[in-house]
Formats: sequence, structure tokens, C-alpha cells
Amino acid sequence: MRKIVLILLALTLVAAAAVGAAPIRKSNRLKPVRPGVKALSDTGGGPVLATADGKPYTMKDWNRDLPIESRQAARTTQDRVRTLDQLFEPKILLWAAERSGVGEDSLTAVRLENARKQILISAYLEKTVRPLSRVDSSAIARWYGDHPDDYRIKASVTARHIQVATRPEADKVRARLAKGEDFAALAGQISTDTLTRLEGGLLGSVTSDGFFRTLGHEPELADSLLALKEGELSRPLMTHAASGGRELWHIFRIDQKEQARMQPLDAVRDNIRQRLEREKVGQVYRAHLEELKTRFHFQPRMAVLGDSTLFLPSPEDLFRQAQATSDPGVRIHLYEDLLHIYPNSPFAEQAQFMIGFVYSEEMSDYDHAEAQFKKLIESHPTSELVKSAQWMLENMRKGTPAFEGMPDSLKAGTPPGSEGQKAPAAGTGGK
Repeated sequence: MRKIVLILLALTLVAAAAVGAAPIRKSNRLKPVRPGVKALSDTGGGPVLATADGKPYTMKDWNRDLPIESRQAARTTQDRVRTLDQLFEPKILLWAAERSGVGEDSLTAVRLENARKQILISAYLEKTVRPLSRVDSSAIARWYGDHPDDYRIKASVTARHIQVATRPEADKVRARLAKGEDFAALAGQISTDTLTRLEGGLLGSVTSDGFFRTLGHEPELADSLLALKEGELSRPLMTHAASGGRELWHIFRIDQKEQARMQPLDAVRDNIRQRLEREKVGQVYRAHLEELKTRFHFQPRMAVLGDSTLFLPSPEDLFRQAQATSDPGVRIHLYEDLLHIYPNSPFAEQAQFMIGFVYSEEMSDYDHAEAQFKKLIESHPTSELVKSAQWMLENMRKGTPAFEGMPDSLKAGTPPGSEGQKAPAAGTGGK
């Protein structure tokens, strides 16, 4: 980089020297346009701010692509360069993606098609369902009148308190306040509520819900405070500490009092409109969907849908699900389901073997394992797994490792003797 800069500097000095050597002549020509700008401005879009992929990006494009707030925020050259970078980042990535051929990949094609379908569905619903979901002023006013409690602001007081440990202390605090001592200053000196003491005992707003910022849920206490007048001191009132239940005593003062009132309709109109339209859009959508089902002759075939045997998992699915399950009890149930539903499946002998194997190696239940291995030998005497079952019967109670690894057919979930699959042999790890 340093070498390039030095070369450019040298060329600049040579050019300057050449200009200096030429005679100075006065010219009546107009002041020249900055290099490159004039030629690139002939696009009809105004000055060219950048070029990319051989195409100019003009001031017209800039005004089109950016909201006015973003244009006004780009006050410096650095801001505008950064904004251009942000604008062109997705464009450049899209060009690269399109020309890489990644769109021809089958998975990408499916994703693009799914996105296209979702966009079309959303646009269709916006055009057909949304207009029918609008609510008028009379519906809004009717809802407002039918649900007054939703828009009533509860009575509240803004209160301060001084907290002490005993009733006598509370009486003394009240006497001092009655003589004119400053409430906030006294709270800062003696209140035992460390969370409000530094704020002059300020508890904030309290309603009939009875929740206090530092005292928790005290509805009876809230009722007592709501009965006081603005500026009035309470009598000593008792609460219990959240931890340990010990008595705490308080003197409260009401700084401000707000009466219960209804919010005006104009203040909540938009809120009600959104609420009603959310409900109505669901009703309109369901009705429209039923209309479309009729138009497109949607008729579920109930006889077929009612045939549960058509929807059973395949024996391969059951076997692989069992292999992927960590809970041994669940694994055994899945193998048993396979045997019950598909007793003649090529996977049946594998499932029978695995039931015995799980009982032996994962649950140490050798009696049940023995019964399962014997059942395999009796029901599948020609199976390639018979040798493995006999080995297990001879060795499982001896603590001998059963296998160095699970036979490939059992791991892969393929029937024994399948093409390209070796038959599982008797365990070799313990010999």
C-alpha cells in the first residue's frame, strides 16, 4: 500500500511539473465539471452516487430507496458512504446468489416456492378478508358503552410513609409530623424501609388493587389510604414483614389523590377498533374459508380418513424411532408395538432381539431378557440373530461385555440379509 501511494504521489508531482512548465494562458471556458460526473449524469436520474454491476446509482434512486428521515440523517460524507453500503449489501448478496446457481438447488427451490406461496396468501387475505373486517364508529361506541369497567381509571393516591418497629415509635413520629416537621426529611432520618428512605418515603401510586412497591399486597391498607384526604396523615397502621412476619408500623401521608373516572371514548377509540377488528377478522376469515372450500369442491373422504390402519407408522419407522429413544422402557414399548402390528415384518426378529437386549444390558432384568431371547430362537429359528441370542443367554449373567458394537443391521434398522448388509454375528467382544 505504501508503494502504491508513493507511485501516485510521484505521478502527481510529474504532472504538476509539466503544468508548471507550460505558459499560463487565460481561458474564457466555463469552470470544468468534476471528472466523471458529467458523463455519468446523463442518465436522467441526476448525479451518479455510485456504480455497481456496471450500472449507475443516481440521486433519483437514492430518493426512491430511502425514506426522508434516512436521507436527512446522512449529513456527512461518511454517513452517506455508510448508507450506500447498507443499501447495496443485500443487492450485492442477491446478485451473487443468483449467479452462483444456488437457486437451482432443490432445497433452496422448495424454500423459495414456500416463501412465494406465503406472500401470495398474505396478499390475498389482505385484499379479501381485511376490508370486510373493518368496524365503524357505531360498533366502537357500542363496545365502549357495554364494557365500562375496561375503560374506568381506578381511584388512586400517591403516598409516602415512615416505617418503624413499634407502635410507640409510630405515635412519636406522628406527633413530630403534626407539629410541622418535614415528612421527607424525617423519613430519610428514621424510616427502616431502606428502599424508600432515600426518596423521602415515597411509595408511589396506590389503587384498590392494594399493591405497594415495597410492602407487597395489602388491600386493606390500600382501602384505609384511599379514605384519607390529600395532605392528610394516617393514624399508625400495622403491616407484617414479608420475612418472619414481625410487626411493622407506619405513618402515611397522602401527597395526591385521583378520583375514579372514565377514559373518554376519543382516548380509547383506536384501542377498541383494533380489538374489535382482531375478533372480526377471525370470523370473516372462517366464513371466507368455508366459501372457498365450497367453490373448490373440497370434500374430505371420511371413509378413508377413518381407516386408522392407513396411518400406522411403518415397521421401519417404528424400529428407527425405538433406536433413537433414550428411555429403555419406551424403547421396549415401541419394539412391542412393532411386533404386535407387524408380526411378519422382516424387522420383527430385530425387534424381538432388541427387547431382550434392552432388558439385559440397560435394565439388568435377566429373567425377562432370557424369556425374550428364547422367544426369538423359537419363533425365528433360521434368523441370523439366533447365534447372538444364544451368546447372550450364555454370557449375560456373567458380566461379560455383550458386544464391541451393535450389529450393523440393528443400528441401521435394515432387515437381516439385506443387500450390502452383513448378517449380525454372535458377540465377539467377550471372547
